[in-house]
Amino acid sequence: MLIKGEIELEPRVARVDPERCNLSKRCVEVYPTRAISFKNYEGIGSKAWVNEAMCLGCGACTAVCPTEAIQLSTLTTTQIKRMIEATIKGWNKTIGR
Repeated sequence: MLIKGEIELEPRVARVDPERCNLSKRCVEVYPTRAISFKNYEGIGSKAWVNEAMCLGCGACTAVCPTEAIQLSTLTTTQIKRMIEATIKGWNKTIGR
């Protein structure tokens, strides 16, 4: 890292929609790297904020956010739900349900 002079970041990072954030703070409780903190957004006050350089892209914060204010940049919560639903349907077909 020091020899290259730059750091390659994970392309999949969490991002916050501050308009949807209800400041439940669940994201901070589960995040392993402390990449989420709080920032004062003009006109709406303090909301969650992700330091993309520290984000692992693990999705832990998206899983616990009650308002779905945090999404992964490459995979939304809606897409994840649809993948789970498709997997369940495929599994049910396999076992004859």
